Amino acid sequence: MKGKVVDKISDVKDRLKNRVERRDELKKYIFESSESFEDIFARAIEGLSTQQYGPLLQTKIFQQLNIVSVPASKNKGDGNSTIGVVEVKAGAVNNEVIKLFQCRPYQKIDWYLTVHYCAEHDEMFWMLIPGDSIKELINFKGSSMHGAGEHGNQEYAVTFSPYKSERFVDGKRWAKIKRYRKTFEELKEICKN
Repeated sequence: MKGKVVDKISDVKDRLKNRVERRDELKKYIFESSESFEDIFARAIEGLSTQQYGPLLQTKIFQQLNIVSVPASKNKGDGNSTIGVVEVKAGAVNNEVIKLFQCRPYQKIDWYLTVHYCAEHDEMFWMLIPGDSIKELINFKGSSMHGAGEHGNQEYAVTFSPYKSERFVDGKRWAKIKRYRKTFEELKEICKN
């Protein structure tokens, strides 16, 4: 009996070690890869948690678009670029819906750079949305997330779907926001020094 328990513990340790090694390999791949963002996102999303891949992808995006990171303690977006203060929202498209979490209208953000990958349709969504337009989207059926602390710092989530009909709320939001969609090459041109 004792031998079986030791074998199970050994198996668990081996699986954990393999998971850590795989995670470290993915992190290295994200930083060093010259493959397309679609490939990088797909592999990162498949192998890492949101909390793990989010900051890694943001760093990769900052490197490619010449955005300088801003410390979170400044409470002024994620980075500065030639176009102003930028807040980055990156992630996966789930159930054909793009979700922008932690939108903070009380912060002075010039641009929201949203980057989402839809594995189901193998499609990237790059958008550069003016800060004021995010406020309009919040007013148009945005949902409260957390906050309203002592300084009224409320956070919101905005969802939209490029795949759903305009008769649905998500489709109506997409109709308002799709004009901000860009290609990665367009973003590089906009953000270059």
